[in-house]
Amino acid sequence: MGVGEELREREEMAQGGLDLLGSALLAAKEALRGRRLSYMALSGDALVIERAFGLPQGIALGKRVPLGEGVAGWVARMKKPLLVKDLKREVRFIDPKPGYQTGSFISVPVFLRKRVIGVVNVADRVDGRSFDESDLGALLTLVDHMALCVENQKLRDDVARLAATDPLTGVWNRRHFERRLEEELARAQRSEAPLSLLMIDVDDFKAFNDTHGHTAGDAVLRGVSRSINSAVRMGDIVCRYGGDEFAVILPRTDVVEALSVAGRICQRVAATPHALEGEGPRHFSISVGVSSYPPIATSKQELVDQADRAMYEAKYSEVSQICLAEATPTVPEAPLPDHERVPYLPLPPEVPSWELASLLPLEVARRLECVPVGREGRDLTLALADPSQGFAIRVVSQLTGLRVFPVVSGKEEIHQALRRMATLSQGSGEWS
Repeated sequence: MGVGEELREREEMAQGGLDLLGSALLAAKEALRGRRLSYMALSGDALVIERAFGLPQGIALGKRVPLGEGVAGWVARMKKPLLVKDLKREVRFIDPKPGYQTGSFISVPVFLRKRVIGVVNVADRVDGRSFDESDLGALLTLVDHMALCVENQKLRDDVARLAATDPLTGVWNRRHFERRLEEELARAQRSEAPLSLLMIDVDDFKAFNDTHGHTAGDAVLRGVSRSINSAVRMGDIVCRYGGDEFAVILPRTDVVEALSVAGRICQRVAATPHALEGEGPRHFSISVGVSSYPPIATSKQELVDQADRAMYEAKYSEVSQICLAEATPTVPEAPLPDHERVPYLPLPPEVPSWELASLLPLEVARRLECVPVGREGRDLTLALADPSQGFAIRVVSQLTGLRVFPVVSGKEEIHQALRRMATLSQGSGEWS
């Protein structure tokens, strides 16, 4: 085995994890002197590669093969082992595995309580010879042990999942949240990708709980958690942070996309009725704080603290139920405009127009106290209460892709324009 292939195999071992099944598969690979080995688990009507050593380029963990397709699919469907000494002489199959060095391999079904749960494949003997009946017999002896490993591993995984799951709502618990946020932040820092965090609080929940009791309160929390789960995307991580607070980790998500997810969650929660005994259905609202790496926070604790602080600010806000956290002082700001050269612009009541308002999420505009007031090509005129906000100019430029020219307007005029933006956003229901 070459150095490159050995390094690749070690990486695959790390990806698959040398758990009980991984150790059993590695033992089988060495016993049969195969260069390549994989375990494909049966999932619905397809086989999925879950563990692998020495796979050729182009085939990766997680690859799905429909049941009945290719060698492994045939073995799973027919529930029979297959020894192929020379693939070129097998008229039943077209080689589905380009990149293998020989045409000889073994594919064996794995049974648990007389039910097929997967398939083990071994290919490419290190000496270049074909596999024979003694190799097939050895693998058949080993697969019974592999089936027990699969079952034991599933039990361990189930126990680990239970330990990381909130028993009331079924979403991840605080302990899992702490671990995953740390992992996702480390991944974002390595890949220079954004990461956002939502902190969510159910409005007026304590008063409801005190009035209707814990049983009704628990039912509301379960319903809210389902609404949150239905509004997030695949890959987002929903957790119960504690009490009536939830947290949502958004990997590879910038500020604008995080605000969009937050808006969708708010709408889904507000639209979901909760049945109360002896009363009509009750609707709940939530308050959401949004923080993001790297423009707002640079550490795990900053992400949590900033999102939590923004959440409480949203709870007491009369403008929006979603609040974007302020940037930390460590964020480098854009060069500040010269105060003497920033013109003053009085804002008429009809500013901004819908076209201008739709360029910028309402919560970003509210947080930064800025309003788009004019656009010509790639140039955007932005009214600010404080023209020294270099961060605001940089963020708006990044979000819109436009070159920003600041003007100064009165704080009350800015707030009046923000109220108009809120009215326009409620009418469109698309970009708030």
